[in-house]
Amino acid sequence: MEATYNDDPLFLQPPDHPGLQLINLKLNAHNFQCWSKSIKTALRTKSKLGFLDRSCARPAANSP
Repeated sequence: MEATYNDDPLFLQPPDHPGLQLINLKLNAHNFQCWSKSIKTALRTKSKLGFLDRSCARPAANSP
């Protein structure tokens, strides 16, 4: 199977923007477990979970 830009965590889809709301659940003192599961699912779906768990390596300074 050929890799696509969609597999690259640095690739942004057209609807991705700084104000994008990934989940409707706001974190509070009582819902961390549910919030954590929801945000991890949302980030995994967008191939962005690596930024949170540090599995996404930082590109070299001279990388295009």
